[in-house]
Amino acid sequence: MTPSAAQEHGYIRADKHPKSTRFGRQNPVSEQWNSEAQLREWRKALADAVNHTLQEHQIDTRIDYRSFADQGRDEQPTIHEGYHARDMEKKGLISDRCEINRQIRSDNRLFRELKRQVEKMAKTISENIPAIARRLEQLRGTMIMIRYYLFHNRMQASSASKWISMITPVLKKYKAITKTIRTKQAEKKSLQSQKKELNFLQPVQYYQISRKITTLTEDIEELLSLKERLISDNYFHNESEIKTSELTLQKQQDFLNKLNLQNENLWNQLTENQKLFQEIKKLFALKNWRNCLTPELI
Repeated sequence: MTPSAAQEHGYIRADKHPKSTRFGRQNPVSEQWNSEAQLREWRKALADAVNHTLQEHQIDTRIDYRSFADQGRDEQPTIHEGYHARDMEKKGLISDRCEINRQIRSDNRLFRELKRQVEKMAKTISENIPAIARRLEQLRGTMIMIRYYLFHNRMQASSASKWISMITPVLKKYKAITKTIRTKQAEKKSLQSQKKELNFLQPVQYYQISRKITTLTEDIEELLSLKERLISDNYFHNESEIKTSELTLQKQQDFLNKLNLQNENLWNQLTENQKLFQEIKKLFALKNWRNCLTPELI
């Protein structure tokens, strides 16, 4: 609409730079437009439109714009996969993000099944031992989360180990080349000092030292070229990055050690919870209680 037409309808024409004009830095229009409340309204409108279309086509599926927490669901939400991760899967490669989501979906299926069984069990024995039923549900949730943390830690440890195994030989070779360059440079500097002290009455020694200096210069240039190729072949932009990677390597090793210690503690917790879970299940050894459980839980 033109400014005059908008004015006739009582509309205020939007500026290209709403934060710096008309209202100054405090622009209520922009603030409302970018608010979380506005975002929720848009998401709700989109969900309503999609669900209406699904209903028109007699499709039972429905979408919900709310988060799991707002819906009151106890399940673990999946993480964002993105185009690149899904494209890797289409090409037959395994994406870490997609693998995590598969594990989360598997855990959620187990969660729903266990919750259904625990609810059925709790209904049967609610008048007798409700405390035991609640304890079983707590143990079940704890074991699921421990397994999820173990899986997540395993993925992180694998990534860290691959990086360490890749960068360690590169740093080792870089240090060896750098050390050799420094040794030869020191030797060259010493020979140059000796050469300055010689006079024209010592032509043989002067010639021999000059040849050694030339040989050392060529060796140093070749080593410098080798170092540059080492840096570029391993996707470093400059020498400072490969030096920084040494500190990163130590951090990755410390992180890997921390993950290993954490995994050990998690496995101990999981073993203790499984043992306790089995001990509690013995309380349901009576036949009439066994009939309400699936084979997976017995």
